[in-house]
Amino acid sequence: MRKRKKLVSLLLAGVLVVSSTGLTGCFGGTKIADDTIRVMLMGEKPTGWDDVVDTYNNEYADEVGVKLKVEWVAQGDYKQKINMKMIAGEEYDLVFDAPFLRLKDMAAEGFYADLAGYFNNPEYPGLQKAFSEQVVENNKFYGINCAIPIMRAFGNGIPAIHYRKDLAKKYHIGTDGQINTMEEYEQFLQAIQKNEKNMIPLGVGNTRGFYEMFRVTGGEMAKKNIATISAGGGFFFLYIKDNKVAAVAAEGDGDEAFKDFPEPFNRDFYVDRYEIYKEWNKYLDPDSLNETDANNKFYSERCASIIGTLDDTETAITQLAAKTPNAELGEFIYVKAVHDMEKQAIATTYMGNNFLCVPENSKKKDMAMKFMDWLFSSQENHDLFELGLEGKNWAQSATGEPDRYAYADGNEYMFPGYTMTWNANYVRFNDILPEDVVKYRRYEIDEENYIASPLAGFTFDSTPVTTEVAKASNVATKVANPLAHGILDDPIEEKRKNTAECRSKGMNVVQDELVRQVNEYLANK
Repeated sequence: MRKRKKLVSLLLAGVLVVSSTGLTGCFGGTKIADDTIRVMLMGEKPTGWDDVVDTYNNEYADEVGVKLKVEWVAQGDYKQKINMKMIAGEEYDLVFDAPFLRLKDMAAEGFYADLAGYFNNPEYPGLQKAFSEQVVENNKFYGINCAIPIMRAFGNGIPAIHYRKDLAKKYHIGTDGQINTMEEYEQFLQAIQKNEKNMIPLGVGNTRGFYEMFRVTGGEMAKKNIATISAGGGFFFLYIKDNKVAAVAAEGDGDEAFKDFPEPFNRDFYVDRYEIYKEWNKYLDPDSLNETDANNKFYSERCASIIGTLDDTETAITQLAAKTPNAELGEFIYVKAVHDMEKQAIATTYMGNNFLCVPENSKKKDMAMKFMDWLFSSQENHDLFELGLEGKNWAQSATGEPDRYAYADGNEYMFPGYTMTWNANYVRFNDILPEDVVKYRRYEIDEENYIASPLAGFTFDSTPVTTEVAKASNVATKVANPLAHGILDDPIEEKRKNTAECRSKGMNVVQDELVRQVNEYLANK
C-alpha cells in the first residue's frame, strides 16, 4: 500500500517556506494555459531546444490538443529539486525520475499517478505500440504502473572495450587490428606495455575498476533460474525452483553455501574474477584507485584502452577525432555469447533505468499521456524531439538504411534521449558508427536476444531493513574498490572475510527479508 509517511508533513512545512509559486499554478510567474502541460527534465537545455518546442507547439499541438512548457534542471541539482517540488505540491504534469533519484520514495509515498489504464489501451495506440505487455508488467513500483520506462533496449548496453585499433594493427594483433578474444586482447595489452612506454595499457575508473570483465553473466545464470540482487553488502544469488526460493547465498559465503545451486553454480563461483583482476592489475595505472578521468586519457593518447559499452562509441569516435586525429577506434565485445550474437545471451528484467512520471496532483493527466502517445506514434514525431529539425539538425542517412541518420554540418542539438524519447521501436544509428557496431546495436534491440530473469518485475523494498543495509554496506565498501582493481594479495580470502563481517553486521537480516519478499512476490505472480 502506498501512503504518505509522517516525514512528508515535516518536509512540507520546510519546503513551503521556500517554494510557493507551484501552489498557484504558475510557472516562472506566468499562468500556465489550460492547453499546456508543465514538464520537468534533468540536464542542461540543449542548444536549439526552443526551436524544437516551438515547432511542436506551432505545427502539432492543435492536432494533439496539448502544448508544452518545459523546465530543465541541472543534473547536480535535480535530486534535491524534484524532492522539494513534489512534496510542496507544485503543479507539474510530467517529470523525469529514476531509481537513482527519488522514484522509489515518491512511488512508495503515492506522489505519482497510476498510469495502468493508458497502456495496452487502443485509445492510446502510440503507447500500446511502444510498450509491450512484458515491459508494462515488469516496470511497476510497489505493484503500480506509476512510471513510463524510457529505454531503447532491454539491457544496460553491450559491454565493450574501446581500444586503439591503429595500435593493434601496428603490432599485428587480431584480424587486421580487430580483437575478437580475451587472448588477443591480452596480447594487445602486453604489446602496449612493452612498446608504448608513455601509455597505460588499460584505463579504469576509481569506483569501478575492472567492472564487468570476467564476470559470470546474468544470461548464463538466468538459464539456470538464478537471479542476482545487490543489497546490504554485496550480491545475493537466489535459485528459484517450483516458484519459490530453493537456495540463497551471497558472494564470498564459501562453497558450502552454494551446494544446493545447480551445476556449475554449486560453488562460490562469483569470486573467481578477483584472482584474474589481481593478475591483470599490472596493466593498470599504479594509481588507478584515484583515477577520475580514464576516458579523457584514452582520448588524449595517454591510455590504450578503456572499459565501457557500445553506447559510448559515438562519443569515443568524436573525442578521438578531436584530440588524437591519427587514432582509429576499435571495439572488442568481450562477452563471448554476445560477441557470437547468440540468442538469449543477455539477461533482462525488462526494467528501465529512467522514467517519466505524472504527479498524482496533476489536473492534466490525460493531456500528459496524450502527448506521450503522440511522441511514440511515429518515427517522425519521435525524431523531432530526439534528433531535432530535419534539414537543420540532421538528415536521412546517405546509406539509404531507414534506421540510420546523419547530423547536419554545424549541428549542436544534442538531446539526452534517456530523459524522454528512448524506445526500442524508434532507434536510429548515426552514420558515424562503423557497420560492425551498428550490427551489434541492432542485435541489442532485438527482444529475441534476451532471456528473462526469474525475478523479472521484482523490486526489493529495503525500507524494513534500512539500518542493516547501511551497516553491512559500510563494511562491504572496505574492500569493494581494492577488489575491483585487483590490488589485494589474497582477494578471494579477503572477500570471504568481508562477507562474514557483513553478515555479523546485518546482512543475515537483509537476506531473510529479501527471501520473504521474493517468495511473496512469486506466490502472487
